[in-house]
Amino acid sequence: FVLEFSLESHDERVRRAFGKPYGNAEVEATLQAALQAGARRLDVFFMIGLAEQTAQSVLDTVAYSGELIERFGARLHPFISPLAPFVDPGSRAFEQPERYGYRFFCRTLEEHRQALVQPSWKYVLNYETEWMNRDQIVDSTYEAGLRLNRLKAECGVIEQVQAGRTEARILKARRLIAQVDDIMSIQDIERRAKLLRAIKPQI
Repeated sequence: FVLEFSLESHDERVRRAFGKPYGNAEVEATLQAALQAGARRLDVFFMIGLAEQTAQSVLDTVAYSGELIERFGARLHPFISPLAPFVDPGSRAFEQPERYGYRFFCRTLEEHRQALVQPSWKYVLNYETEWMNRDQIVDSTYEAGLRLNRLKAECGVIEQVQAGRTEARILKARRLIAQVDDIMSIQDIERRAKLLRAIKPQI
């Protein structure tokens, strides 16, 4: 059987801010117990864009993933991705952003609808935090993705061919999002729209 664990962060302080007060020792004991019970695979999910999480903390989560793989073997599959695209309207963080350290670009239903038709996922994000702005969330997502992909290949969690394809996709996505940013900075609305249409097939 396959089990999924959503840990949010390796950083206990970040996890507490997310409402999960247990420590890493308890997490690791649970993973160990699952493997001993016969789990064929453990999928462990981490998130980016959390309260009190910095870009360095994101990269430290990748390093911690390596420690978990070293300890538990290739049956452990870590993943990391943004808390995206929206912090849920109605959630505590959305309703009390100052308390939880969030800043929102969208508040109304129409604003969220408009975000969904933006040219890249960076502009779909409805939030940033006191600890990472939207650009930092995007940058740390790509950097963490690259590092984790390479780590999983080195540890035998994924095949080298698969890792190579994933890296190529990440690097292409990174180039495209930079290209979109350049286009979005153009003041001429018609020219901006024309350039966005031109790269839409690549996106």
